[in-house]
Amino acid sequence: AHAQLAFGVDGPGGLFSFNLSAPATINSIGSLGFVPEALDFRPGTSTLYAVNIESVTGNGALYTVNTSTGTATQ
Repeated sequence: AHAQLAFGVDGPGGLFSFNLSAPATINSIGSLGFVPEALDFRPGTSTLYAVNIESVTGNGALYTVNTSTGTATQ
């Protein structure tokens, strides 16, 4: 059986992954540089998306996230 990975973000904006079969063990990946309002993973394309809303302006931005490094690109 193929391991199913899920992704999350901690309080400071660090991306991590975990296996759905063993969620107690997490793998730290890297910093997004912000704490997103939402994450969405598209298994068909293996693309992770993040949404960030600026607290001062209220402007939103959609990012793709590198699941190996945590780098977010708008």
